[in-house]
Amino acid sequence: MSFKKITYGQGEGRAKIEIEDVDGSRMGNWTIMLSDLGQWADMMIRKYGLEKRKTNKDRDLDWAR
Repeated sequence: MSFKKITYGQGEGRAKIEIEDVDGSRMGNWTIMLSDLGQWADMMIRKYGLEKRKTNKDRDLDWAR
């Protein structure tokens, strides 16, 4: 699995993500292009054994209430 090369000033945003354990120790530190964020999330779900949440289209705008 490969991600795009990090570019600056090209019009696409970057995401900087730091993952910490419950005691505050660093488990991972990532800088990725925003277009790779979904691919990165899928990789983390597999790596850490998490379950994907099933989305409900009716709840799409719940945050706006």
